[in-house]
Amino acid sequence: FFTTIGATIGMAVANARMYEMSLRRGEALAALTHSTVTLAESGPEPEAILVMLEGVNRATRASRSAWLAYDEAAGRLQVGASVGFASEMLHQAEQALTMSLADPWAPAIAAVEGRSFYLKQTVGSPVWPVFDPDVRSANCAPLTYRGRLYGVLVLLSEEEDGFGSEALSLADTFALYTGAALANCTLYREIQRYGLQTVAG
Repeated sequence: FFTTIGATIGMAVANARMYEMSLRRGEALAALTHSTVTLAESGPEPEAILVMLEGVNRATRASRSAWLAYDEAAGRLQVGASVGFASEMLHQAEQALTMSLADPWAPAIAAVEGRSFYLKQTVGSPVWPVFDPDVRSANCAPLTYRGRLYGVLVLLSEEEDGFGSEALSLADTFALYTGAALANCTLYREIQRYGLQTVAG
């Protein structure tokens, strides 16, 4: 009898956890859809990027995040937009997160290798530029599409190993869709520019 009750309670707890995970994943996918549509409609404007960053923060439970835009001509990453930084930390973050692809920092490594770079612990890490003493872990996901780099999504947590496998998977999904949306925006602008040149020429 008690075994049956124990098993029933165990199954109820497992079902409750699965339900909670499903809700979180549903919220994350809704945020991803909203972000992608906003980017597709308005292009890589700061407001659209902020919507994306806010969505990925909610989905992954990041305390702050930044989009490091890639300047192909200069071969540099620099903060294009950020969410969650205290105003006194923002300037330091922008300086620390501006880097060449040759720099030995986690965002540059992710960009060059074309895959996410997760730091379970940023404190004392030789590949993390210290600018905020509250940051304990970071995930850097490249925003690419068909081999072309558009930037890096940097997610920060105030906890060591602050991102579980579910959050890292969601971050990669956000990066994949955001890279494609940025590519579409870039292509649309190039077509517009070409069309204007053709009409004028």
